[in-house]
Amino acid sequence: MIGDNFTLGINAPIKVSGDTNGLEYIKIIGPMGEVYGSFAMVSERHLHCTVKEAQEMGIKDGDIIQLHV
Repeated sequence: MIGDNFTLGINAPIKVSGDTNGLEYIKIIGPMGEVYGSFAMVSERHLHCTVKEAQEMGIKDGDIIQLHV
């Protein structure tokens, strides 16, 4: 989440989930130690559903949809 950027003191970009191209390695230091050699990103808004649910809604991976709840 974007709020985590403030808490962690980083500026993770918003990207499509799973797209790691162009991400930089970061070092996070906390009370229990540190993590280095990993990257951080904020996933763009996305919908989780089963393949069957997607077929029923007429959508597929990569589609841009508008959702009303």
